[in-house]
Amino acid sequence: MTDVISTSTPAPVAPSASPDAALRQRALVGAGIRAAFGVATLVAPGPASRLFGFPKAHNNGSARFMARLFGVRELAMAALVVTALDDTERLGHACAISAAVDVGDAVVAAGTWRRGEGLRMASALTMLAGTAGAATWLDLLRRLDD
Repeated sequence: MTDVISTSTPAPVAPSASPDAALRQRALVGAGIRAAFGVATLVAPGPASRLFGFPKAHNNGSARFMARLFGVRELAMAALVVTALDDTERLGHACAISAAVDVGDAVVAAGTWRRGEGLRMASALTMLAGTAGAATWLDLLRRLDD
């Protein structure tokens, strides 16, 4: 009877070439902006939410909890980009995921803006930030593919 379990280890996958310094710098700036939003909402969710246009009347325990979860997400997204800076393929994936997250934010904000819900300023600022973020990540992705 032959041994069914292979004892050989798979060959390591070589990383793709590193992106040029200018593209790495742009990605690092984008990650830095995400990290700043993340830290702000983790450390001071109430003031951060007012800075982002949310009404002071909506500042309660539930809103601060959700803001902190947003902060964790933003820090994780920043880490995704930073850990991919030396590999063009991985950085491309990180840019695509970042763009998708920002598009999702803009779409949700557009629906909230349309319904009103007392969040017109917050949703308008989020649409602006999401659209600008997505455009930035997609432009970076396009340049990585050149």
